[in-house]
This record gives sequence, C-alpha cells and structure tokens, in this order.
Amino acid sequence: MQENRRTGSRLPSTVLALLLGIALPAADRTAASEPLPFPASEPPVSGDCGDYVKGKQRGAFRFCWEENADAHGEAQMSAVPGPLVVEFTGKYLVVPEVSSAVQLFLDHRIALSDEEQPWTHAQAHALYQTLKRIPIGQPDSAMPPRLATSKWVLTRNHVPNDVEFDVAANGETVVRVSAAAFANASARIARFEGSRAAFFSNRLHRVLVRFVTDEGRDEKRAAQILEQRFGLRLAVPDYQGLTGENASHFQPFHAAELVELINVLENMPEGFHQVPGLNYVVRRLDGTCHPRRACGVPAIAYPQRGYIEFMEKAFVFGMAGITHRRILHEKAHFLWDRVFSAGLKDDWVRLSGWHACAARSSGWCTRSQTEYASAYAHALNPDEDMAESLAYFTVNPERLRSRAPDKYAFIRERVTHGNAYLSKIRDDLTFEVYNLAPDYVSPGKIRRIRIAVDGAPGEDKRLTVEMAIHGKAQEQAAWARLRLSSEAGTYFDLQLKPAAGWSSGTTLRGQKSISKYARSGYWTSSNITLSDAAGNQRMSGANDFGWVLYVDNPLEDRNQPAYRPGTATLTRYAERKGGELINVVEARWAYQDEHMQGSNACYAKLDDSSPETYSLEHYGEAAAGNCQVRFELPHNLPSGRYSLRQISMTDLARNHTRVIFAGGPGEERPPSVVLSSERPDTRAPQLDLNTISIDAEPLDPLSPDGETLVTLRFQVNEDLSGYRMGSFRLRDPRGTEQLHYHYPAKSPPFMPDPDKPDWLQYEATVVLPRGSAPGKWGLTELTLQDQARNFATHDFTEIIPVMLLDQ
Repeated sequence: MQENRRTGSRLPSTVLALLLGIALPAADRTAASEPLPFPASEPPVSGDCGDYVKGKQRGAFRFCWEENADAHGEAQMSAVPGPLVVEFTGKYLVVPEVSSAVQLFLDHRIALSDEEQPWTHAQAHALYQTLKRIPIGQPDSAMPPRLATSKWVLTRNHVPNDVEFDVAANGETVVRVSAAAFANASARIARFEGSRAAFFSNRLHRVLVRFVTDEGRDEKRAAQILEQRFGLRLAVPDYQGLTGENASHFQPFHAAELVELINVLENMPEGFHQVPGLNYVVRRLDGTCHPRRACGVPAIAYPQRGYIEFMEKAFVFGMAGITHRRILHEKAHFLWDRVFSAGLKDDWVRLSGWHACAARSSGWCTRSQTEYASAYAHALNPDEDMAESLAYFTVNPERLRSRAPDKYAFIRERVTHGNAYLSKIRDDLTFEVYNLAPDYVSPGKIRRIRIAVDGAPGEDKRLTVEMAIHGKAQEQAAWARLRLSSEAGTYFDLQLKPAAGWSSGTTLRGQKSISKYARSGYWTSSNITLSDAAGNQRMSGANDFGWVLYVDNPLEDRNQPAYRPGTATLTRYAERKGGELINVVEARWAYQDEHMQGSNACYAKLDDSSPETYSLEHYGEAAAGNCQVRFELPHNLPSGRYSLRQISMTDLARNHTRVIFAGGPGEERPPSVVLSSERPDTRAPQLDLNTISIDAEPLDPLSPDGETLVTLRFQVNEDLSGYRMGSFRLRDPRGTEQLHYHYPAKSPPFMPDPDKPDWLQYEATVVLPRGSAPGKWGLTELTLQDQARNFATHDFTEIIPVMLLDQ
C-alpha cells in the first residue's frame, strides 16, 4: 500500500458522483440522466467473466460477477482511469480494486489497505457480508448510518481478539485485523458425520461486533444489536416490578461483557436467536451476590418473569469457556419452558432415566450415573440436564459426544435439526499425547460407605467417611466429592482421597471436624461425584447408595450471626511492605454471635467507581464481637472511590449471614474511601500471542501410557504493577479440560523492577497422569493477572457451526 498525494487520472466525474451521492453541476446532471443506447456493434458476450471484461470497447467500463464453489463468487472488472482514493488522517490511500472493497467504503467508510498484506476478493466480500448481519442502522431505515472513517490493515500476526484499534484525535481509526479471522468466514462444503454440510465461523463476526460497538463501550449500539438480533433489552423500566428488588442492586454490563454476550448468542441456531418470553438481561452490582442464592451462582434464568440475571461471578478471572457455557445454559432454560413441546421433554426424561422421587429436594432422581456433561447436569432435574447438555453441545461438543452420545444425537436430531458444532483450537497450540492403553472407563460403582462420628455430645466431633468402589485398575478413583447438608440447610463440602501415597484406588477416605455447636440431627448427601486422574467421572444420586449421618449436638447453635447496623467502616492508611509503599484498606463491623471466631469467619468485597474493573475480595478475623478484613493494595490501583459492597459472616455452626450495601432507598449506604494514584494501572498484563508455544514429551517413550510432560512457554509484558499469576486450561480429544495455575518463580513486588525488560519469558510445566487420552490435546485459554488485579483472558478456541445440507 502506498500513501501519497493524488496524482494521475481519476474516475470520470459522472461515475464517481453517482457512486458517492455527490450533487453534480447542471451540465453533468443532464448527461447522467440521458438514456444510454445499447451499442449495436457489441452484442452480449456468452462466455465467462474474463471474456466479458476483455471484450469491452475502448474507454468503456465492465464489471462481471458469477457464482462459483465459494460463497463469495468471482468478480472481475476492467481497469478504470483511476482507482478509488481516500483521504485518511491527512494522507491518501488507494482502496484495493475489488468490488466489495469499494462497497465497504461507500456504505461504511471502511477503507481497506494493502500496506501489510494484500486483501483478496474473498476477504473483502466476507467482511462486507458479515457486517450486513450486524444491525447498526435505525430499525425503520434501510440505509445504514455512516461510521467514522477507518483504515483496515490485514496482518499475518495473531493479535488479541483478532483485532486492534488505534483511534486518532479526529476520530478516524486504524484497525489491524488478523488474517486468521477470515479462515472460516465463508461457508465451506464438506462431509460431516456421513452427510453433506456447510462449515463456517462467527470469528469475523466477533471482530466486527468489537468494531461497531467500540469494544462494547458504545452501549447504545450494543443494546441495538441485542434487541434487534436477539429480542433482548438492557434498559429495564421498572426493576422492582421485574426482579422484586431496588434498581440500586443492579448496574450496566461492562463493555467486554456486552461483546461476549452478543458473540455467544450469535453462535446459537438462527431459530433460537429470539425466544418467546425472554425480554431482558440484567447485571447485578459488582461486589455483590444474589441475596438469596449461594455466592458461587454466576447467573439465574427466570422464564416466568422473562429475564436472565448475571452476577459478577459469571465474568471474572479465568472463566472464558465457562462464561460461554453459562450464557447458553441460561437461555436454554427458556427453550425448555417456552419452546420445547411436552413430547420432546418427555422423550428427554426417558432417555436420561429421570423419574420423580422424594429422595432429592428437586423431586427428581435418575438411574444413569455416567452419561452427563457435568456433575451439575446430574444433580438436579431434566431441565438443568438439558441446559448443560445444550451448552456443551455448542461450546465443547466432544465432551457431550464422548460422555453421553445418545444425548448428543438427541439434541442434534430433535433440537437443532441436524445442525452441530465443532470447537477448533489454534493449530500451533495443540500437541500429541501417546498412550497404548488409554483409560476411558469411569470409576466403579459405590459398593460400601462407612460413616463414623467420634466425640461426646458436648464435644467437637471428628467425622470420617470411608468409601469403597467396585473395580480393577482402570476403575479406580482419584477423588470423590460430596456436600453434606443439615436439616436446617447449613452445609459443608467433603473430599475423599485414596490412602496416603496413592494417586488412585478403590478405597477413599475423608475427614472433617464438626463443631459442637453445629446443627444436631441428620446430615444428608444426595450426590457423590467420583473421578479418576484422567477425568472420567461417575455421578451417584441418592438412590444409588445408602447414607445415614447423625450428629448428637445438644449445644447446637441455631442463630445466624447478626450484623449491627451502622457499624461498618472503611479506613485507609499507607504502609511499607518489603521496602515498598502500599495502601491498606481495613473493613470493620460489629456483629452479634456467641460462636464466631477464626481467621476466615469474616469476608468482605470492595468495589471501585470504575465501570471496567471488578471487585476485590478477602477474608478476615472475628474476635470479641468485631470483624476485621484487611486489604493490602498496590498504590497504583485506579484512582477513585472504593466502597464496601458486601460482607458475610460464618460461625462455627456453619450458620451464615450476608449483608449487601447497595445504598438504595431505606438501605444502609456503603462506607467508602478514596484512593489516588499518580500512575494508576488499568491495563492487564500483555501476552505476546506470536511467541507462545506448547510442547509435550511422553515420560516413557518406549511404552507410552499417557503420562506426559507438557511445557507451556509465553512472554508477558510486566506493565505497571507486575505479573502476579496466570491460569490455563488444557483440553483432551474427548473434551475433558484440566485447569492449571502458574505463579512466577519469585513472588513479584507490587511494583516491578524498572531495570527489568518490558517482556519476560515464563515457563509452566504440567505432568499429565497415566491413562490420559491419546490424540490431539490443546490449550483452550490462558489468563494473566497483575498485582492491581487487572486480568485478560485469551481464548484460543473457535466455534464452527455446521449446517446440514442433506435434509
């Protein structure tokens, strides 16, 4: 691409004016309106486009398009006296001479530039056609609005989210887009599971959503897309009427969350884009949980009220894949409630072995133990099972296909009508695992449970649960997890492990101390999940094992900790730690409870005034009727007002109380402090996407058994506050994922050493266990966080919808 002053010839003024909609002088208008006689000396050409363009008369213009095997077809045109030249940031650039490139500029002020890599007709066409799918005009207008002029540069490099923006002072934007985003932008015809199908990807659509909405910051355009494309509204006229709560408990979505919401919903089949009865999506206030649900709940669907509610938990650190599934999961509840027929739901219930029972609070039990996408799908009812299954069918289809092939087939045949999905990991981030005897066998069924509660009635108790399972070598388990609940709803979680020194076995044991103040009576467990080291799981329900656990506690405490209204305070002061100056924010409040003590009894969440950051959380101590939670914070956090949004208290009896400070009418206002910084850090650590690599080496290359050393190497820009930690996920060929964490070899200071280079190389190693699935594994996502708690998640998967053609 060359940027220079306009020289040489131009398009004829009449043609250029008609293309650009410019008013012509009177003489030119007359000439343009006169009918042009068909030249008798040049009859229509019956050959292909090439013959037509070459056969033109001298001085004439010819353009020809015809279909071919590609969706964009093939276009040719004769050279014009001068190309389309565009003024951009005071210079001139030449638009590539392909029809879609011209249309992009005329309709949307998008000027393609060949300065780094030439644009092809296929790429320009894909960009133009994909932009048509994004409603950016007025609902009642056929003409799209003019966007600010932008120059688009194609690059061979990987860039974050496939696109980078550089906005000039006058509003003109330089856009660098990765060529990889175009790989599957146009449909390709191929065989899929024995049928002809069209493959395509919404990866380019994700790029254009970021562009059109200014990466979600243009809330009006994002809201327009959500409403016109999916029937979802962001503006709630009456929160009290819709949710039963005050509007102060909610906030706008973060910019990045809006982009994610649009892009995930776009992957659903077209017929599910707008679901009857689903009218709103709402976002709960940062730093708060739902007041009546567990704090770990990330989102809730309300089919009878017509909205989906998202908590901060749905979008935080290291959860890209989980966020995608959660969005689809909640929308699937509306399909179950509003779209699916009674016959379809009955068939799903029979397929999954669900039946009514009194052993679970949900009123549903199932005979099946292994054919579930997740333990959550097994834990409640057919509706949750379908929601989880449909989410995995879209985001991680191999997981559902390998674990529950009948459910995969049911959804494909009865729900999506032959359409399916592929989840493709970036090629250079995949690796091979070798195993001559892979483990695809779930742990054995539970054959015995022993429960012991030791301790006198007036003493603390020691609970021991021992579980034996059926099985030989490949049916052993690495762990079992269960939740124990009292009759009053207090609970705790218990994990069982094999004997010390063993990674797996057929006998597992777990112990827990139970306070003498815990609820007396029967404690139940309706679900037990068993897993081996390779990720094969078995989910056992209440009817699959016997269970009686009785705790004799005459000193039981039935009272929840009580917050003393008006006592919550925040205090800020400076302190030196490791030679560095840091901010300390202390949250304090008074409570009423006789049996609350310990270092993790109190919990608090702080939220700042920035619309793009997330809350900070920490545990603290309880003593003498007062809670104290201490936040040690780097002094380059974003400047602003930090408010105490939520506190919680848990006593020795597991009684729990949560208090939210939203500041609405009749509610206690949140205490706050102001933090100021001369160099606020609002940018997440940067990852060099073009130098990241992953290697794998079998530990026994002569007789590989799946035990594999995996080495991940990546470069991080330390930014202002230093790289703190990372997390990454590895996915095997069967869709099972492993979450791993990475910490720098030396815990970094709050402020990085100015003498260090900007980019540092890191290495993370993981040993996959024996029995790991053979075949192609891959890195699905990598999240980096700095000391200021800024984070960025890089998703290396591409969801490719597959539309069946032979129906």
